[in-house]
Formats: sequence, structure tokens, C-alpha cells
Amino acid sequence: MLKLRILIIGAHPDDCDGGCGGIALKYIKEGCTVQFVSVTDGSAGHQSYKREALAKIRKSEAQASAAVGGLTYLVLDNPDGRLEVNLNTRDELLRIIRNFAPDIIITHRPNDYHPDHRYTSQLVQDNSYLIMIPNVCPDTPALKFQPAIFYMSDSFKRPYSFSPNVAVSIDDVIDRKLEMVSCHKSQFFDFLPWIDRLQKGIPEDYDDSKYAYDCVNGSDRRSADRFRNLLIARYGEQRGSAVEYAEAYEMSEYGSQISEEEINDYFPL
Repeated sequence: MLKLRILIIGAHPDDCDGGCGGIALKYIKEGCTVQFVSVTDGSAGHQSYKREALAKIRKSEAQASAAVGGLTYLVLDNPDGRLEVNLNTRDELLRIIRNFAPDIIITHRPNDYHPDHRYTSQLVQDNSYLIMIPNVCPDTPALKFQPAIFYMSDSFKRPYSFSPNVAVSIDDVIDRKLEMVSCHKSQFFDFLPWIDRLQKGIPEDYDDSKYAYDCVNGSDRRSADRFRNLLIARYGEQRGSAVEYAEAYEMSEYGSQISEEEINDYFPL
């Protein structure tokens, strides 16, 4: 496949890993260059740590994940839970995109339960055209091409459900994806089990050390079943039917458009 530059932009440290860790690892195996960006510092997501301490912890966890994956991980200083769509954050992200010069950007969909997720998506969308305009942020050279933008999967229904263009088997990298996710200990072994007990009623005797495994395996297994038709179309009946873990991606109307014939050049088999 093509030696691509892939920029994966999440709202928080661990969003990129959990949503796109599998495909990131597959891109790297193909000799592509991958960078993760967390648009916020992740400093809100804990039941005990204060913001300043947690921001340092989460940045360290992100770098540990990057070392496992063989990629770079940029964590910005915007406060978690307080992200705003304004000129400062838009320009900050614009400069990052231009400096990396990605062929593909992957981010959240614009409809999501978390405002940071929604605003991250909007910031990417708002920059999709501006990255080519020299008079916007003239201190950073404008790109001479428009990257394609894809959304990572979710289960939200309104105003419309996630509608993927491609599903990718991650069976061969699921263990390393889990290792990457597990680097985010403050989230997957601490905060998320705690808050999901309140929100979803996880039993008190649930083993928190299993949370990352159950979360990633469950989500990627459901994606394989949910998008089985795309897996079969991509890999053939026998192989596609046997895929256990998958990630799926929806192409945004913003950014460069990739034809069905080009999908195999842009997404690793």
C-alpha cells in the first residue's frame, strides 16, 4: 500500500488508542507514519487526582502508549471538559495539521455525548479547507493538498447513525492494541470502572484490572459483527466471516474524497 502519513486526533489521551489503535498499528507495520494528538490534557477524568497532577499522569501514560505502538503522541494543554471552538484552538490545530502534512486525518464524529469529542470534530472540520489558505496562520506554510478525513466508529443514532465506508480486521494486532490501551492506567483501571459503576451499574465486586480488556475486546468484537458485510466485501466470504476484531471508519464529506477503488491503497489489508 501507499506510504501514508496518518494523523489521528482525539479529544483526550486514550481516545486515539481505544478508537484507532488497531489500524494505527497496521499502518506502522506497512511503513506509514502515524501521530496521535489529544486536543485536551485529560485533566478532568479522575475521581481523586486534581487537575495538575492528573495532566502530568495522563501525558506520561500517552507517551508509554506511543512507545508500545512505535508512534508519536502529542498532548495539548487545553483543559479537559472545557474545550472551546474558538480562533485560538482552531489555529493551534491548524498549525499541527500543516506541520504533520497528513494524507488522512481520523477523528470523532460531530455528534457525540461528550462536548470535547464534538468540539474536536468541529475543529478538524473547520480546518479542512483552511489548511490550504495561505493567509490563514501565514506563519505556518499552507498545504498544497487536502487530506481525507475519516470518523472513528460510535453507536450514536441521532441525527444519523455511524455509516462506515470501510472495516478493517485487527485480529493480528489486537494484543498490542490492548497493551497500548492498558498504558492509560488512570483511565482503564481506575476512573472508567469507577464512573461506570455509577452510570451503568457495574457490580462492586467487578475486577477493575479486567476493564481495559473487556472494554476493548467487547467493542472491537461488536464492530466485527456489526460491520460483517464490509469485512466480507473486503476480505472475501471465508476470511471476512472469520474476523473476530475490527475497526470501522466513515469518510467525512469534508476533506479529500477517496473512491471505493482507492480504499485498499489507503487502508491496510
